[in-house]
Amino acid sequence: MAGFDGDYLAVVGLPLRAVAEGLAKLGCPVAVDVDRLYRERAVFNWRTFSP
Repeated sequence: MAGFDGDYLAVVGLPLRAVAEGLAKLGCPVAVDVDRLYRERAVFNWRTFSP
């Protein structure tokens, strides 16, 4: 595989953004700002990884 396009955590098996959105739809909002995690933590941003 030469690369991938999308949410790094979704590719490795834990799509935090999708999980947080799903929980919120079920009436259980996540107290953590997931978008902020993606902005501030390089490990959550797949663009920081080179093939």
